[in-house]
Parts: sequence; C-alpha cells; structure tokens
Amino acid sequence: MTTSGLNLARGVPAFAGFPTAELADIISSAVTIFGVPTQSEPPKRPGCVSGPLAIREASLEVMRCYFESPSRTVVNIKTGRKTRLREDIVGLDIGDLAIPEQLSKSALDTIAGLVKFIVNRGAIPVLLGGDSRTVEGMIRGFLKDRMKTGIIIFTKKLTLSPMQGMGEIALSSLLGRANQQDQCPMLCVGINGLQPKAAWLGLKNIGGSVVTADSIYDNGIKSAIDPIKAFANNYDRVIYCIDFEVLDSGFAAGTPSINVGGITPEQMAEILLETNVSNKVAGIAVTNVAPSLDKRGHTEYIAAETVVALLTDHLFNELSK
Repeated sequence: MTTSGLNLARGVPAFAGFPTAELADIISSAVTIFGVPTQSEPPKRPGCVSGPLAIREASLEVMRCYFESPSRTVVNIKTGRKTRLREDIVGLDIGDLAIPEQLSKSALDTIAGLVKFIVNRGAIPVLLGGDSRTVEGMIRGFLKDRMKTGIIIFTKKLTLSPMQGMGEIALSSLLGRANQQDQCPMLCVGINGLQPKAAWLGLKNIGGSVVTADSIYDNGIKSAIDPIKAFANNYDRVIYCIDFEVLDSGFAAGTPSINVGGITPEQMAEILLETNVSNKVAGIAVTNVAPSLDKRGHTEYIAAETVVALLTDHLFNELSK
C-alpha cells in the first residue's frame, strides 16, 4: 500500500482536529481517519460524494466545547457526566482515497487493502463515506485477521445496494461460508420495512441477529442495548458500521433514500452511550451521508457525533458519571 492511493488535500479540515498524516505515520492504536467520497447509484438520490468533507467539518463543531474550555472539560447537563479531552490522543487523518465517484470492484479492493494495512499496523480504521457499499471493503479488510471479531451494523435493510457492474447483495454474503471461527457474525440494529427472505435466511445461517426499529419504538432502547452488550461480550473486538439511512428522514434528511419510521438520532445516541464498548472498537464505517439533501446540516453533525461517541475511550477521560 502506498500513498499514491490517497488524496491528502491539505485544504480539507482534519477530523476532530487530528493532525494530517501519511501511511508511514500510522502507529499502533492510532485512530486512523480516511474518507471514501463515492456516489450512490441511481435511482437513489445523489450527494454522498460530499459526505467525508461534511463529516470532518461537523466534527470540529462537535468538539468545539472541548477546544474552547480552558480545562478541556465538558459536563453533560442532562446526565451530569463529566469528560476531559485526553492529552495523549493518538489520532491521524490520512485524507481521502483517490478513487472514482462511482464504486467499482477495484475500488472495493483498494478500500479492503487500506483497511488491512491499517489493521496490520495495530491501528483503528475509521471510514467516512460515501455510499453504503463501501462497508464491503471495510469488512473484507478484517476477514483474514484471526482475532475474534463481531460486526454491529446500524442499518434499515439487510442488503447492500447495487454498484457499478455488481448487483445488490445480502449483508450476510460479505462473510462467505467459511468455518465459524473465521467469520464475523453480525448484529443488525434498526431494520425497518420489508426485507428479502434470502437476506433473512442468510443472516440466520451465519448466526447473525436483528433488532428492528419497531422493537426499539415499542419496547424502548433497552431492546437494543441488551443485545448489543451481550453481542459485544462474545468478541475480542467489534466493528461498527453505521448506515445513516437507519435514521428517520424527518430527523436526518441527508441520505440517498427515505426512511419513514426509522430510529431517531436521540435513540441512537442513547444506545451508543449506554452500551459504550469503545474499548473493543476495532474499526468504524459511517456511510450514506449526503449533506446537500439536508439543508439544516443535521445528518453530518449526527454522523460526527456518532464517530466521537464510538471513540469515547480514545478521546476522553471520564471524570464522573
């Protein structure tokens, strides 16, 4: 892997104020941000190509309260939780992958290669997207690693959309049919609406499970918190993939398709806060953020908040609860 595959544009703000860097700078335990500015295939609405830049810009707003505090400490008025920005943060932003806007098999190979390179250095890849299909590259980058890994996906559907020259695929197909110890079984949170039978059966066959949006509404966020905690306890580490189409479009309009009855930003934030397994997070992918479709800027802000929440242990020292 060389830096020729990355567009290290210095005019672009780095995520959360991290220093910009190159591949050679990646060290063990470093949170390593990279963007994949790719577009969704028609008939889905365009706009995801601008997602990585918008999430980076929003992250500076999310972190502003820490940057402007003389003590780098913030108190959550609602919960009383007090956190201080760590002085020993190991975080890097290596820029955007220089690939065509429309995803292809070769582009997914590039993403998988970069993720594998970062993981082999003992670092934590964080993918900012971009079309949701990019998670295929993220997951493939982990599959050959022998640590016991689980995948938690916030998504409204059990399939990934078609891309250039390739049709729709079931999420379960990303893991193939290897022996159980070689797989990364999935927990899918926020599923909403009708799903293909084959996708349901495929997930069942690999030992995956589902928490629906209806369940969260009917039974409260505990119906998601308990399964996530139980799932994470079974694994040495966890990959989080957040497809922002999982959110109800009334709250976050900046995604390529409409989701009526999806989970709310508040529900997702509370679920992530209450489950807090950031000490096990091995990789993060946030996708389907299309800022041009959300004139209020809510979607990219929520995306940045989500990444920060998943990196809690890497970014903050908790002073009280």
